[in-house]
Amino acid sequence: MSSLDIFVATSIVPNHREEIQFKATKSWQLRNLNVLSLNSHQELKQLTDKYPHVNFIENNRTGKLLTEKPVVFISDLLHSLRLTKAQTLGIINSDIIVDGSSDFFKEIISLTKMGLVYGPRLDVFKMSDADGVLDPFGFDFFFFDRSFINVWYESQFCLGMPFWDYWFPLMVLLNKKLAIKLITDKFRHVIHPTNRDNSFFLFNDYFAQEIIMKIQKNEIGFGSNFDISEYHTLRLNAENKIEHNYNENLIKFYDGLSKYVLKFLGNTSQIIKK
Repeated sequence: MSSLDIFVATSIVPNHREEIQFKATKSWQLRNLNVLSLNSHQELKQLTDKYPHVNFIENNRTGKLLTEKPVVFISDLLHSLRLTKAQTLGIINSDIIVDGSSDFFKEIISLTKMGLVYGPRLDVFKMSDADGVLDPFGFDFFFFDRSFINVWYESQFCLGMPFWDYWFPLMVLLNKKLAIKLITDKFRHVIHPTNRDNSFFLFNDYFAQEIIMKIQKNEIGFGSNFDISEYHTLRLNAENKIEHNYNENLIKFYDGLSKYVLKFLGNTSQIIKK
């Protein structure tokens, strides 16, 4: 066990940007983080020997029926972290390279005693780039004290799929706990092409349903200034192909809702720059 006693969970993707994923997970281990990767039995055959610094956990329950990919449920990552004895836990996307020192992570441990620590990655074109751009739309790292772990309920959100990174800090805020948005250049990500498939819209709709339920019932005023009254009509019209631009209208609603949540997170989280 490392001197820092931090366990972080991820899911390494076989045959995909493996040089980046190796450098990323190795950078965590070099900073005394204990690395867990959840993967199916078939994936483990391809990964175990290539990543000796990673503690692999066989996990055959995946989101393949939803996404056509064997992605891991966030709930299963949390379960694997719950089984450790570490006080400080985390989830990081498997292609995020860490530049921070062990002292930097000691500061993160201190912050997790107050609340969830999360933040955006720094996008760079090459690993050697000194400068980059902070992702304005997503979050790639999360650290928290194990006392927070029951904040997140069983869900269909999956690592590598959209919107779980909004839901994750939002649940902390809705439980009247502190979320700390960490603005730093220490979590780096090499830009690569991405494609939207049907799973993007599936998770968009799932996210909308989850958020609307929270808007309808919460104690902190979340959603009080966002109109959800049209959602069910827009969704029904899209399902039955009613009215002109039925899909476009629903997508506009999704887009507006995700922007609202992102703004709410920014306004309600404590911002710390390191």
